[in-house]
Amino acid sequence: MKIEGSYDVSARRQKVWAAFLDPAQLATAMPGCEKLERLGPDEYRAILKIGGR
Repeated sequence: MKIEGSYDVSARRQKVWAAFLDPAQLATAMPGCEKLERLGPDEYRAILKIGGR
């Protein structure tokens, strides 16, 4: 699965990158994210709840 999108973030670049590199913070920004774990320096595993009732 590939998730794409773009967003304008009104925060300092350093703060945004720090959030992208922190799985706990990154998970809060992903709608439906139930779990996000870092597997390596550039790889994550996520469990997302998409759609549903």
